[in-house]
Amino acid sequence: MSDYFTSDLHLGHANIIQHENRPFSSVEEHDAELVRRWNQVVQPNDTVYVLGDIGFVSSGDKGRLIALLRTMNGTIHLIRGNHDHNNVEKPGIRERFYWIKDIYMYRGQLDGEKIRIVLCHYPIERWERSQYGVWHLHGHCHGSLPKARMLRFDVGCMLHDYRPLSLVEVVRTFEAMVFWGIGPVFHHGEDQNDD
Repeated sequence: MSDYFTSDLHLGHANIIQHENRPFSSVEEHDAELVRRWNQVVQPNDTVYVLGDIGFVSSGDKGRLIALLRTMNGTIHLIRGNHDHNNVEKPGIRERFYWIKDIYMYRGQLDGEKIRIVLCHYPIERWERSQYGVWHLHGHCHGSLPKARMLRFDVGCMLHDYRPLSLVEVVRTFEAMVFWGIGPVFHHGEDQNDD
């Protein structure tokens, strides 16, 4: 069992293809390819944290989004994005998610090390325990933000070959950021509340 992170799939959103120059000729091709790439890496027992904008229901057609969500492997946790508020609470769609939240402190482990990551659809300037090296993943910006001198990065699917990133890939990215001097400046002493 592994954990994965992604955002901004925009399933069913035909305009995103032109707006973002996604390499697909139709919304049907777009959606089929995103689901295929998702299922290539995510197994049925894995957990996926989608950091917003998973899908788009046009003209009240929620059946298509429900069908797509049912074909996607894993237990899906959703952090609401700006395109999710009118879609994901609809019956048939809501039930596909283990939970839906606006922000979440992910707590995991990798090779015996505790991992803490604040998950939000939107990039945050400062987040809970950022001064102690807690990381932050977000979406929403579609790669448009300059690299920040803080431990956060955009997990938008369009930036990562239209597939979710594993926890290992996320940790390697953050480790590289620290190596290249992008890490935070610690100014509050040691974290006394590291649960």
